[in-house]
Amino acid sequence: METTIGRLKPYFLGWLTLHLVGWSVVPWLTNHSLHLDTIEALVWGREWEWGYDKHPPLSAWAAEGFGAMFGDWGLYFLSQVCVVLAGCGVWMLGGEIGVSRPARFLGVILLDAVYYYQYATPEFNVNILQIPIWSWGWWAGFRGVRTGSWLGWIGLGLAVGLGALTKYLAVLLVAPFLLALWERGDLWRQLRRPGLYVAGLISIVVFLPHLLWMRDHDWITINYGLRRAESDDLSWWLKRICYPVEFLLPQLLLLLPLAVITFGNRARGPRAGDGPRGLASLALGGLGLIVFVTIAFGWRPVMMWAVPMPIAAGLWMASRWIDDAKALRAATLALVAGALGLLAYGIVYGGSPLFRAKPHRVNYDGRSLARQLEAEWAGYRLGPLRVVVGDEWLGGLVAWYGQDRPSVMIRGDLSRSLTLSDQDIRHQGAMVVWLKNLDASDGREMALDKAFPDLRDRHPELRELRDAVIPWPRRRDDKAGRFGIGLIPPTIDPGAQKVQ
Repeated sequence: METTIGRLKPYFLGWLTLHLVGWSVVPWLTNHSLHLDTIEALVWGREWEWGYDKHPPLSAWAAEGFGAMFGDWGLYFLSQVCVVLAGCGVWMLGGEIGVSRPARFLGVILLDAVYYYQYATPEFNVNILQIPIWSWGWWAGFRGVRTGSWLGWIGLGLAVGLGALTKYLAVLLVAPFLLALWERGDLWRQLRRPGLYVAGLISIVVFLPHLLWMRDHDWITINYGLRRAESDDLSWWLKRICYPVEFLLPQLLLLLPLAVITFGNRARGPRAGDGPRGLASLALGGLGLIVFVTIAFGWRPVMMWAVPMPIAAGLWMASRWIDDAKALRAATLALVAGALGLLAYGIVYGGSPLFRAKPHRVNYDGRSLARQLEAEWAGYRLGPLRVVVGDEWLGGLVAWYGQDRPSVMIRGDLSRSLTLSDQDIRHQGAMVVWLKNLDASDGREMALDKAFPDLRDRHPELRELRDAVIPWPRRRDDKAGRFGIGLIPPTIDPGAQKVQ
């Protein structure tokens, strides 16, 4: 066993390097702009509020902090820090519930056989930030069970509270934990002790500021989540058949590489089927709960809700089925899967301008767009640009890559832009931006009034300026995008004239 452990350590270091170096640097080199979810987090994060129109605040704060310190690279690195911390949590969790050291190493390395923990990670968002919270929360809970340590229960409470400040679905990490306790025969004993209740109280205290914020903002984030889950396009009984299948089938397909590696290196004889009790509940309990809720309420779950849920799947499979003698081969295959994912990412996003007609969002030239808007604004001598009206993508690009870091009135919608009002725009002025056409030579264009149906009514002083025509990066066909630009001058200086 010690020989196996020694041989697995270089694989573990390879896994660390692949994430902290490869997955941090390759997207930074291939992409001209950050991914949509990351840009949206930055739109929120610069406001430093206790909540936003879609989500609680923690992921936005994290994005703003890392972005301010390190720029674009910092956001890619932040995602990989989350993955590595999650892997360390898996290692600690395995030790807490009795998984052998070789299986613990392998359980971490096998994360690279799962799409969620490699190819999807450059797009930092609420799902990525949840990953370490789940693994460390489970570790803390089992630590509390095994030792009776208050630090363990406090850690579980902090994990649930911080997870809920990331995304409300994070509270579901409690369900697999309780199911694992039941599977191990510990649940009823723990329900008679104070640890679980102390953890629950701590999580409520951590979450309380956001709860008060929600109350003051008409429960906007809850309503957003319910709208995403609701669907009226199927009958009562079809929802309860189609939606669970629609959710579960992609999850099983994404876990297929992990299953292939596992059963291709399966132990034979007495060891087959061994493994600590409770791991199956941790590995599959979250997915099972989503399916149960979908059947019970007819809600339509979103595929990416599952991102943190199978974080213990590799640990479960490694401890239950993989032969220690075949651990090196399984680790090799997992790292190959991770490297292939990285190669595919580089080709898809780095090479797609050469063969894809429609540019990926990461291949928008956000810096040029921001420069053009700020140059137009600067010509009116109105001071720094404080507000941009646009969707979360184009407005977000201007907000992130612009020198003035303006706030964004998302889609011109006051209900989504909780820190801005029409009075703010009248006082400070704003630039307006929208995509007219992906091909500037195409005569068909998106009109301002279609992009922002009521903006002109609310701001009659709004006037359209010359379009920004920006070439798409790295293309061979010289195609350019056409972006509409508008100006809402501040009413405190209605006579401002552009400098010639």
